[in-house]
Amino acid sequence: MEKVLCPKCGEIIFEEPECEANGIITCDKCNNKIRWICDGKRTITKLDT
Repeated sequence: MEKVLCPKCGEIIFEEPECEANGIITCDKCNNKIRWICDGKRTITKLDT
């Protein structure tokens, strides 16, 4: 799977997420909350507002 990257600063937040996983994680570099989802093929990230 793709790495989970922060959409704001590009920092690698999580490497190799498991298939069909999701969550909310905070970026250590810019402190934004990131919502991410992995459907088993690709990883989608967006800022959690």
